[in-house]
Amino acid sequence: RTMGPWTWVTWVAVSLMAAYYAFTNFEKAFPITSLDISADRAFVVGKASNLRESLYNDVTLRPQLGSDFYSAAEFESSSSVQHFVELEGGGNKNFSDLIKTGVFRPFQWKVRHYYPGETTESSFSFDPSGEIIGFTTKLAEDELATGNLNESEAVKLAVKVATGDPWNLDINNETLYKLVEHSTETQVGGREDHTIVFEETEHKSLHFGDGRIQIALSVKGDSVAGIMPIFKVPEAFKRRYQNMRSLNEALSLFAWVLIVCVYGIGLLVAIYKLLRSRWLVSWPALKCSVIVSAFVTGTVVNGYPQTWMQYDTATSPAAVLAQFSLMVVVSFVFYSIILWVSLMGSEGISRTVFKPHIQLWSHVRSLRILASKQVMSDIFIGYLLVPIMFAYEVMFYFFNQHVFGWWTPSSPLVDPNISATYLPCLTPIAMAFFAGFWEEVLFRGLPLSGSKYISSSIFSSILGMLGQAIIFGAAHANYPAQPSYARLVELILPSILFGVLYIYRGLVPGVVMHFVYDLVWMGLPLFLSKNPSAWGTFNQVVVIIVGLSPLLVSLIANMIYGDPSSEVFRQNLNSSWKPEPKSEEKKKESIQRLPKAPQIYSNIGSQILLPIALALCIAHIGTSPEISEKIPEFGFIQSAEGSARILANKMRFPSKMNKLSLQSMQMQGDEANLRMKNLQNELNDVQKQYSKREEAKLSKAELNKLKQISEESRVRIEEKMDKFREVVTYLQNVEGSIPYQFDIALNWTRLPAFFSRSADSQQQRYIIQNYPELIGSLSENGFIPKSGWKVRFVRLFTNETVEKKAEEWSVDIGDFVENKAKISHTLPEGVIGLNLTRKEAQTFLLSSLTDLSIFPEVCNDPQEVLAEPIKHPRRTDWKFEYKCTASSEVTIKEDLPLDLRVVGEVSGRVDGSLEVLYVQQYVKPPENWLRNDRNTRKIVGLIKKAVGMISTFGFIVASGFALYYWGEGNSGFSSTIAVRSFCAFSVISLIRHSNNILHLAYTFSTAESVETQVFTKIASILTLLAIHGSVFALITSLSFSLGFRSRQHPGTPPRKVKLTAIAIGLTIRAIELMVSTRFPRVAPVRVDTSPLQAIVPYFHLLFGGTISLIVQIAVCLCIINSILWSDGYTQNSSSIIGFARNFGFFTLCGLLLAGSVVTPVASAFHFLALTVLMTSTAWMAHILCFKYHTNTIPFAVAAWRSVVMLHRGVQLVRLLPSNDLTSPGMLLPLGYLSAFCFEWILTIWYSKYTQPNVNQK
Repeated sequence: RTMGPWTWVTWVAVSLMAAYYAFTNFEKAFPITSLDISADRAFVVGKASNLRESLYNDVTLRPQLGSDFYSAAEFESSSSVQHFVELEGGGNKNFSDLIKTGVFRPFQWKVRHYYPGETTESSFSFDPSGEIIGFTTKLAEDELATGNLNESEAVKLAVKVATGDPWNLDINNETLYKLVEHSTETQVGGREDHTIVFEETEHKSLHFGDGRIQIALSVKGDSVAGIMPIFKVPEAFKRRYQNMRSLNEALSLFAWVLIVCVYGIGLLVAIYKLLRSRWLVSWPALKCSVIVSAFVTGTVVNGYPQTWMQYDTATSPAAVLAQFSLMVVVSFVFYSIILWVSLMGSEGISRTVFKPHIQLWSHVRSLRILASKQVMSDIFIGYLLVPIMFAYEVMFYFFNQHVFGWWTPSSPLVDPNISATYLPCLTPIAMAFFAGFWEEVLFRGLPLSGSKYISSSIFSSILGMLGQAIIFGAAHANYPAQPSYARLVELILPSILFGVLYIYRGLVPGVVMHFVYDLVWMGLPLFLSKNPSAWGTFNQVVVIIVGLSPLLVSLIANMIYGDPSSEVFRQNLNSSWKPEPKSEEKKKESIQRLPKAPQIYSNIGSQILLPIALALCIAHIGTSPEISEKIPEFGFIQSAEGSARILANKMRFPSKMNKLSLQSMQMQGDEANLRMKNLQNELNDVQKQYSKREEAKLSKAELNKLKQISEESRVRIEEKMDKFREVVTYLQNVEGSIPYQFDIALNWTRLPAFFSRSADSQQQRYIIQNYPELIGSLSENGFIPKSGWKVRFVRLFTNETVEKKAEEWSVDIGDFVENKAKISHTLPEGVIGLNLTRKEAQTFLLSSLTDLSIFPEVCNDPQEVLAEPIKHPRRTDWKFEYKCTASSEVTIKEDLPLDLRVVGEVSGRVDGSLEVLYVQQYVKPPENWLRNDRNTRKIVGLIKKAVGMISTFGFIVASGFALYYWGEGNSGFSSTIAVRSFCAFSVISLIRHSNNILHLAYTFSTAESVETQVFTKIASILTLLAIHGSVFALITSLSFSLGFRSRQHPGTPPRKVKLTAIAIGLTIRAIELMVSTRFPRVAPVRVDTSPLQAIVPYFHLLFGGTISLIVQIAVCLCIINSILWSDGYTQNSSSIIGFARNFGFFTLCGLLLAGSVVTPVASAFHFLALTVLMTSTAWMAHILCFKYHTNTIPFAVAAWRSVVMLHRGVQLVRLLPSNDLTSPGMLLPLGYLSAFCFEWILTIWYSKYTQPNVNQK
């Protein structure tokens, strides 16, 4: 394994040549954006403060001058603009020209001035050199202005300020800029806000395609409050890019599915085998994982200053700090567990099959091994491979870009945000080491050693080598590069090389190479920054020292200890490792049954608690506080096709929305056909001229320009013809009007889904708290959304372009009364239409709203508060918003107004007709109330996240203990239980997901291929199913194992004990209902109509309830048995320790119960009360019943879940029409669940698999 001098000379020579080639050809392979980033964070923050003082009297800036404020800054890049210009706007050269000309800066510094609790704030934008670009100011909606300006005055003021210092924009030059949009909005306080958009025309020569460079000016009241350049990326490109990127994401998802399923299962099997053979070494792996995870988590803490750029000033800084701390803890736990499991399995299997390798942990704990020539050689090889890897990357991308036209986004290679962190060098060091260490362990160590462990044949080795290379490459395919398989092809060859290196040299060379290679990439921003300070120089030195640390440590160790003897070296090889001998003495377990439960406890539960809890549940079921809704009388037992056809037949547009006669359509179709023929002749002439450009004496540029103009005309006419072919009109005489009805053509796909409108929305919380008497009226008039059907009509399975597929119709039917439905029409941005004037669109919309009876009785005299033109490339639509004044019958609170809004959008077609694209009604709560509500809800959200983290961590710990007991072969643990639990959970979950296929299909995007979306959704579902099923199986098996260890009764409990358990379950449900009705709530509670989303609704209720039931049974069994099992460790301890232990366990149980039943509309006080009551109930249940008979837990949980499902079934039966055949089916899950639970838990598993163990001596 040692190499001769000439071999080393060859290695060094090749590495040096590779370094020279990579350095000299780097820019040819990787497009580099030339940026003059001479400004750092401190400079732009200081300049923003100076501008705030100098510009305060000229423009509107907040917080006000002289008041306290905080600053936050970050460096931003507009990736969407970059990708558009590089792919469709002229390529990398045009993107560089865009930066050089300065017409738009895709890379900017952003500085934010804010103060906690204040609505108003300002932000400044600077270019990389520190020159001001623009600013925006946010004002409170009720802030008054000294005066309001009309449209012409606002334009004059905005132009005056923008053309002055320091902006110096020549927007008053009509040859350079043109006014394209001017919208007005009236705020609550009466202030008139104007948004004025100028579009630049000078730089069209840069050929940005349909991209548009604009200047947005904001005038609020009588002062300018914003000047900001923007780049409008075409919608068509966004959809094409989404379609293109979906393949990258699908490849990456495919790799991660294999990682989770194949590698994950491999790790579990490896740990199990190693435990059984006593070859598992866990403690060094845990220490290493904790240290590495601490460094990685340090990068999260390191970026804390940047979190204030996204800080919501409505929430308290303490809540932000709490949320950030929670994220830090979650990151640390996640990385620790992932690393620990990966290291244990991979290192253990490698130790069994690669005998000549040095033991991995010898590198960590023994400096003498680090001093050996073998380790020094491995480290040095890793360093020599770094330039070779760079040379390969340069050669690979240079060849494919110039030969095959592959695309890689250009990069400035500089990230100034790194200087905004506490310790800039920490992020590249920690992330490079984590990626290098963990990826080599997972992608090289596990598959290569695992394939050799399974079989020593050459076929198995080749399969492992190719498998790890493909999975490693595909896992990195989500990088922005084209084609989608670029990264996969790129990394296959290096992965095979590193795999061969691992087989012959071990893990060290690959880890060193991977670490240093990533460190060079990630640390470049520290070295390319201009004018680094002393602090910047210090971070550069740290990066260099850490990058050389593996070699330096090995050299220092060699200087101290010298090369170890051959005997010492052999002792640290894998071949010399021996497991500790198994103890011959086996402790005999004497099964001592616990005493039976006192008779008084059984009497209390069965005779007192049971009738009280049952009466409370029945009382609350009959008087539930939910808002009931009328459900449409179709769609529940019909197919998706039938539901869509019923909806299509009921769709009606107002008579004045589109009055197009069939004759008019035919005439316009004939005209379009004639124009198409003329255009085809024109295109033929162009092609002839192009083929004979020398005879015609036309330059290639002139011909291309002519061809482009003709092509655009052809596309526009074809779009018009497509529209005429798709839309078929029917003239029907309904109530004296002639409505317009569109026919569902064969190329439209119908995607129906039932939506259960959540009550957890701010507008609903506002109404229930302040105007509860108007809930019914506002809901009937559409201002509060209702549960109901929603159907999308899309072109999902056609061969049309993604641009055309952007068009879709949507029908939203809540309470289907008088054949009214909310219909919206989404038009692609590139559709040709009319450039409507404000008056034309306004007159048509008001007339249509009157015909639709949109304005309800509760509001009078609608006032226009928003008029916004929406300028598309080939048409101008208009969006209007109206404010309804409440009628005199409604008592309005002084500080809490009832602000009803109606929003509509109008578009004009080329045939001269107008169309209302959509109409939406909503309630607009006051801004101050919204901010207070967000602050309140932030606390509830943090509590729920903390509970979720605790429960997830508990599941992981329980799974780890189960795997440990399983591997050790302890008594009481049955693999049969685990397998059957996994199968039961997987089958039920799979049926449940299949039943929700309608709702899943509704979410499909027309910008991506159907095949890709089907694959990603199925892969995601199966992966999550495998993870959840495995965790459930391990927890279930652990609960039975702990039950055996705690010497519990395996038999069927007495009748009174069963009744006591049922009483406990009913008590839990009664407490939940009482807390929901007696404690203050912040929003109404709607009936849960989520089962109606499924194809068979009662299957949704059935299998969803079954999964909740078996999971909660397993968790409760695990917790109670853990308490009883731990009695053996604390029985000799003081009562204080026992009380503290029980308090911790039952508090955890109370949190989990509260987290599983609390609704998303609950307040923090609601959650706290529920947690306290659930904790007390769990403790009481333990004292009365569970500590004597743990096998009564299924009775308690089943009773609780059965009442829950009975409640939901009764609610749904009330909602469904009387002739709906599914109503009786809603009650079927009750009997099924009881039978399933008791048979599954008690008879089949508990008695069969734990009874024999009890009889052991």
